[in-house]
Amino acid sequence: MIGSGVATGIALIYVAKTRSRNRTLLGRTRRQAEILKHQAAKLRAATADLIEKGLEEAERRKKGLLEAVEAGKTVYQRAAR
Repeated sequence: MIGSGVATGIALIYVAKTRSRNRTLLGRTRRQAEILKHQAAKLRAATADLIEKGLEEAERRKKGLLEAVEAGKTVYQRAAR
């Protein structure tokens, strides 16, 4: 009977420490999750910015290429006359 009482006491001390540790770990996990959410938002914004810049550059180059093709057609037509 005394042995079971001692075992119960040890178990209660262990459980209290485990709960405290779990709360600590849970708090860390929540902070890390917030950090990751913030970093993910920054990454999404940076990615969207890069995509926008890439599309603008592609459009600029497309326009330049079309102008070059038109200039080539004009030169060809003049030379063919």
